[in-house]
Amino acid sequence: LVRKKKEHEARIRSLTEIREDASCKMVTYFSNIDNTTMFSADDMLRRAVVHEKLYPKQDVPISLNEGSPTKYVRSKEMIESQAIALTDQVRFNFRGLKKEEAIAVFALAPQPLLIKLGTLICDQLNVYVFQCHREGEKWTWPEDSSSVDFLFSKTKDGDGSTLAFVIDLSAQIIDDRVTSVLGNNCTIYHLTIENPNRLFVKNVTIQEAFVQSFRTAMETLKNNNPGCGTIHIFPAMPQSLAIRAGMDYMPKADLPMIIYEQVSPDIGFIETLMIGGESDV
Repeated sequence: LVRKKKEHEARIRSLTEIREDASCKMVTYFSNIDNTTMFSADDMLRRAVVHEKLYPKQDVPISLNEGSPTKYVRSKEMIESQAIALTDQVRFNFRGLKKEEAIAVFALAPQPLLIKLGTLICDQLNVYVFQCHREGEKWTWPEDSSSVDFLFSKTKDGDGSTLAFVIDLSAQIIDDRVTSVLGNNCTIYHLTIENPNRLFVKNVTIQEAFVQSFRTAMETLKNNNPGCGTIHIFPAMPQSLAIRAGMDYMPKADLPMIIYEQVSPDIGFIETLMIGGESDV
């Protein structure tokens, strides 16, 4: 945990330095997203990169969703097949990549696939994850120095056999929606903010604060629940934080995660990907 905190502090320093001669590779992943061209215009992505004093190495970004459907299909099977395709694309496009080489990531996809993308990238590479904004330039960080307090708490005690971790940052997820899937004997923790919304990730420092809170939460979940071998993750968070959560995940130290995706308000959540453990897709 101490090592992770030092790495996060070093990352904050590196991301806030002006690096006039830095260059980077641009990488995109737009899966199950309608009107993809609204978010993936090359000039828009280049403006976001240049704004961070980085300079793109190529005119056309590397696309990790080649051959992936853009129409959202709400099923475990489709998410699993896309996770396999994504894994193949990352391995192909990232081979021979040097750790010091900068990568600018722009991604919109269902939460399980964003988390999976983060695990494939990991935090050992020099990665800049961009947030899609609803106001102004979609990918360019605004001139904003605001901060956010992340709140971690246990909201329900169970019998020690089933552990749920709700990351409700974009919208509130009440415990009844979790127990309807896992049963009433589950233990539930939340990582949230005072007023969950989609707009609060306005600078890189907020991303880093989330990663530190996520790391503390993962350590607490493992240490305080020795009878649980798996964490059931119910995510609702801005897209860049889903990627950063996956980047921070440590398969050798953290419990395996089962990631859930909401199908609809009526149907609720469905199980999708296993990350970590022998069944990792």
